[in-house]
Amino acid sequence: MIDYEKVKTCLVETVQMWKKIYEEGGSDPHYTDGYLLNSCRKKILGYKQYLSAAHTEELLPEEFFEETPPEVSEDYMARKKEIWVHALEAYQSYLQNEDYQYLLSIIDSLDEDTRKNSFIDSVIGYVTNLHDSFTERNFVYLRIHEKGEFVECFSACRKKIEDMKQQKEKNMLKHMGEDRQMSLFETGILQERIR
Repeated sequence: MIDYEKVKTCLVETVQMWKKIYEEGGSDPHYTDGYLLNSCRKKILGYKQYLSAAHTEELLPEEFFEETPPEVSEDYMARKKEIWVHALEAYQSYLQNEDYQYLLSIIDSLDEDTRKNSFIDSVIGYVTNLHDSFTERNFVYLRIHEKGEFVECFSACRKKIEDMKQQKEKNMLKHMGEDRQMSLFETGILQERIR
């Protein structure tokens, strides 16, 4: 049997969560505030149904008697204007970021292995997707960038690429002879002749 106190606590918390999401918005990177609000509403209805069937009015929490929140549009997003402005500021800071500009300038010159292991395509994709989100009015994605925290990804990606380049240079130098030229074995020429 489900514990009454636990259901009561869940009801109170879910009502508070609904109010918070409605006013301030959620933070889920996949769902709109409308989707989250309607999910909370369904839970509230379930908790109320359980409590009304199982207990007398004297034991019911105050939130039980509050009107159940209305169903909202799945597209609803709180703070739309605020999200838009902050995401636009983040987008402009991304474009001006030195590390981002560096990544754009070298992406086509990287070999497939470096591109794959540095995740440069994904990192640059953050900015491309953000740009597209303004056109599509995808406020869920805009909200992800509201604080402009993806700047750290640009510097981390640049460092990874620079580290990978250094490692490749070290490996190449290691395989070179003393006169800084590769031996016949290292170039693969001698192996071809042996076959």
